[in-house]
Amino acid sequence: MRKLLRQDQSRQGIDFIDPRVAQLRWLAIKRRFIQHLPQSTKSNDKIPMKKIALTVSSTLLIASSFALADSMFGDINYQAKQSDVTEGLGIGFYELKDQGTGFYINGTIGISPDGYNAYGYSYSPNSYTERARVPYIANMGATFAAVGPGSLVPFYKTIHSYVGVGYGSLEGVAKYETWYDESWYDLDSYTKRGINLNGGFILGFDTFGINLGFNSLSKSVYVGIGIKTDKK
Repeated sequence: MRKLLRQDQSRQGIDFIDPRVAQLRWLAIKRRFIQHLPQSTKSNDKIPMKKIALTVSSTLLIASSFALADSMFGDINYQAKQSDVTEGLGIGFYELKDQGTGFYINGTIGISPDGYNAYGYSYSPNSYTERARVPYIANMGATFAAVGPGSLVPFYKTIHSYVGVGYGSLEGVAKYETWYDESWYDLDSYTKRGINLNGGFILGFDTFGINLGFNSLSKSVYVGIGIKTDKK
């Protein structure tokens, strides 16, 4: 009977499709459709090059500072959220001299907003509800003694100023909300890169110091506290 049915279908120009064949064709069509959906431009195997470069250069410059310095000040600083720039943490190493010019290097790494997904992607890139910039900044420059030992000062021992230049990237991110969740993804069009001017003051005590500084690229003020060592 099945043979007669197939013969009759072939006479009428109708292709007989076995149910199993039809199912395989449907799976193949579905797979091709999924492969053509937009994919994230991020790759889990790729680490952002800016972070690698910042880490390597910071390590080399810090090592050279320790080797050449007579008196050192090292601090950890905090930058509060300001305008559309996220908060960040920084580290710095400063050569402090009673006379003459010293050397310093410092940097800031921003803290991404809660819910940030470095490898996520929004299918509606213009439907964000909020934008922000995450700072990555590295600086180097010179230190100068403003008030040295022996000066008549009320409670601190020294004041040093520092001025330098660096380069930074303010990585753009955006928040996307749905009825069940909210996430932050990269927004490359909102990223800002360029030269950064850095400066500040270090209030030195016997064994520690307080640092107040400014970055021009992010228009941000940071405050740090650290250890002051004398290698003389």
